[in-house]
Amino acid sequence: MSQTLHIFRKDVRRLWVEISISLIALALVTWIEWWLCTPASNPHWYNEVLPFVVLFFSWWFMVVRLIHGEALVGDRQFWITRPYVWYKLLAAKVLFVFAFVGVPIAISQAVLLVADRAPLTPYLGHIILDVWGAMLVGILPVAALAVITRNLAQWMMCAVLVILSAVGVAWLDSYIPNSHVPTGTDTELVQAVAFACLTALGITAQYARRKRLLGTLAVAAGGFALPLIMVATPYRGIIARAFPPASSEQIPFQVAFVANQGPVAAKLDTGNERTVTVAIPVEISGVSDGTLLQVNGVMLSLDTPDGRRWESEWLPGYEDVLKARSRLSLSVGVDRTLYERVKALPTPARLSLAFNQLRDKHRQHIVVRQAFELPGVGHCWIERDGDGVECRSTENGPPFLLVVASEDESTCSIAGGGPSETGHIIRTMDSSFASGPTSPLIWRRLYLRGQVCPGSALTFSTPEPVRRFRLELEIGQLRLGEYAVHRSDFVLQ
Repeated sequence: MSQTLHIFRKDVRRLWVEISISLIALALVTWIEWWLCTPASNPHWYNEVLPFVVLFFSWWFMVVRLIHGEALVGDRQFWITRPYVWYKLLAAKVLFVFAFVGVPIAISQAVLLVADRAPLTPYLGHIILDVWGAMLVGILPVAALAVITRNLAQWMMCAVLVILSAVGVAWLDSYIPNSHVPTGTDTELVQAVAFACLTALGITAQYARRKRLLGTLAVAAGGFALPLIMVATPYRGIIARAFPPASSEQIPFQVAFVANQGPVAAKLDTGNERTVTVAIPVEISGVSDGTLLQVNGVMLSLDTPDGRRWESEWLPGYEDVLKARSRLSLSVGVDRTLYERVKALPTPARLSLAFNQLRDKHRQHIVVRQAFELPGVGHCWIERDGDGVECRSTENGPPFLLVVASEDESTCSIAGGGPSETGHIIRTMDSSFASGPTSPLIWRRLYLRGQVCPGSALTFSTPEPVRRFRLELEIGQLRLGEYAVHRSDFVLQ
């Protein structure tokens, strides 16, 4: 243990400049993360991006210098002639990283929670997970490259290759069939565990054996595990399990296909060479008060003239059904060759819809002020231009936040409102974003189309998930050519 602490103290003395820069950068980022979740914020892209870039680069440079202080590659390994035990050397490096990256992240999160007047004890689990996540994503790959490179120049060349590989993985992810429907299954956890285990094995092997080839192979295996698991994951089977089938008699609402009325002007799809995007209009009605729906996924199947059944990929729906009656335009991709064959023919079609059903709970009737507290959620305020409400919550806050606004209870007119069965009422569910990669705070925006003024009465609630299910909607004879659209034509009606 004394040798580990000796190496640790030596590294602190040698890298005090890098440590100071990283701590100053983290202090700036902490202030930015708080500012982004306050009414005073009016950020430009550089306000949000540059401090985080400086922070991560300061961490990366510090970690590379830390490991290259006792280089594991090359002919300048002077430290092996000293009485260094390899696992004590490795322990000293790990201790340094946790002391000057992990612990400062935890302190930063605690400071943000104290500033938000939130108790720390319920968030300890979140803080630990966030620290481990930051170390896994931001530090472990950097350290892995450092142990298999001789100097900073070699590390930078490897880093460029890793960045290009990450771009390739992101491109591959966009083309993986059925992979973007939210299922509630954490498939990324398998990737993270495989990457962490293989990369940590490579680092340990390099310290224990100083065999560059062995360490490089283990680190490379960790990188290749990400796309391999991504490609091998049975997304369609996961969707089928996450959304069990339900008959029309088992659901508390009705879904119907809405055929185009009259002739439709020809529209050219601007998607890609392989697929034509088709928007299928459906109407959802009979949704009871207190029931909310999210369309999580859409798939189209066709019975082709040659007697075969063709199925599209599952695509995410991104649609919230917040009213008793809603008309949606759901987009799917159809193989271009098949489309050209059947676009003018009446083709038997079926639409598969994956739903997430929510129950509206914990309603609160609040007379809003320019800034006000929303019990159970956090601190809220009216946007500067009056378009809606913003709230600052935490990771322990409710997963969904719904607001209902009525013109009858507003102190200003509802812009864009129109008559409906329930009057001039607007409902919207929040879009929540973490204020930054090292923040426990969540920023929520509830867009209400310019009708919120101080003194208006709004109804807030926190919907809770009830169940997921899949519904098969028989469309009948569908002429695909009547529904091919530009991407810019996708609208929620």
